[in-house]
Amino acid sequence: SRGLGDVYKRQDIKYLGSKTNNEVLDLMCRYDILVLPSLYDGWGAVVNEALQNEGVDSKMLVYNKITLNPTVERFSSFCSIWEKLFYKPLIPLRTLIKEKMLHNVVTFSMGRYWSCRIHNLPLVQEADIIYIHWINGGFLTVKEIESILKLGKPTFIFLHDMWLLTGGCHHAFSCQKYYSLCNECPTINRTSVKWICKYVFKNKERLKNYSNLHLISPSHWMDDCVGKSALFHHVDRMIIPNLLNTVRFSPIDKIIARQLLQLPLNTQLILFAADSGTQNPYKGWPLLKKALGRMSGLNMAIVVLGNFLCPDEISSSPFASYSMGKISDEYSLTLLYNAVDVYVTSSLAESFGQTIIEAQACGTIPVGFDLGGIPDIIEHEKTGYLAREKDIEDLKDGILWALSHSEDEAIKKNMIDSVSNKFSYKIVTEQHMRKWNMIK
Repeated sequence: SRGLGDVYKRQDIKYLGSKTNNEVLDLMCRYDILVLPSLYDGWGAVVNEALQNEGVDSKMLVYNKITLNPTVERFSSFCSIWEKLFYKPLIPLRTLIKEKMLHNVVTFSMGRYWSCRIHNLPLVQEADIIYIHWINGGFLTVKEIESILKLGKPTFIFLHDMWLLTGGCHHAFSCQKYYSLCNECPTINRTSVKWICKYVFKNKERLKNYSNLHLISPSHWMDDCVGKSALFHHVDRMIIPNLLNTVRFSPIDKIIARQLLQLPLNTQLILFAADSGTQNPYKGWPLLKKALGRMSGLNMAIVVLGNFLCPDEISSSPFASYSMGKISDEYSLTLLYNAVDVYVTSSLAESFGQTIIEAQACGTIPVGFDLGGIPDIIEHEKTGYLAREKDIEDLKDGILWALSHSEDEAIKKNMIDSVSNKFSYKIVTEQHMRKWNMIK
């Protein structure tokens, strides 16, 4: 692996805007250049795979490994006996504290009291460029991120949500305190500990003056949030969208997909997907539920991905419901997207919308609110339906429009072409590579 000097001091590393894509790829494939720290090998693993496909020597370091990819390393393979003994037992304790302190445990992370120490690992030391993805849940603290920055290597933090910009919340919604100083956070339900957000915000100030820090936003909305933030508005930043394996996510026969998943063959199916499913406060299940309540009388059923519906949810739904639980592998996800007629995201906070492009690539029309990163993906009534923010009636109209156009071949082609032209492995990895070569 080449060291820092090779990245910052070599005179032949220049801006390559005038070079062809092949010239960029040829130059960058000479480097062992990337490590991708992440709590788990979810979306970061997609980037890892895409870069490898383009010839980049990319490796990934995670705490929880869920793939068989040999280039993905588990942190626990390197950690000390003390860390192995105490890290996992502390997780329930941290969760209990958050349950007492917060309105919802998934809305806030401190990034303060525990961290895996990865900056001195060979995998990190040998890297030329480092990407940091979603690292909350006890994987990395702000202090450990600073230790990585002190190595002097170009370090890119990918903003999957707003956490880096705030005093701890993952999405600020209408709150604008991160424009100046976070305090009295509305996500904290105990007055006695509302000071914590100010403490977390101040703790992140230690990162803002490192010249080797670069921020990547997946959407124009997230980039706008960075530009307004008190902490990082001056830091080098860029917009590079998420990416998708367009070979894996592609159309297949709907009847076959339904048969394999044991879903009804003669019913229109609407898919709702979210991490933690209906329990995730960001994903807007109550709004979708109200919209569905205005659509009675249709031959329709709801498919929920991400968790299992509780009995009360099932009994109160006007339609039959099918809970798929969590699905991790992309082949099963592809089956599911192809099995349904419409994909609905009623999300209230979305930095990008990965599930939207997955659905589009499979030829399934998405419906979502006109907020966050979703407008970067959906072109209204051409590649999906953009409903007015929090407008239940418009969300209902969008679902009905999508159902009536679910077999429209022109819209399917629009969606598949859009994903291929904007979010495919080759298109997006070239954007990353060009950015690397702008760093001097």
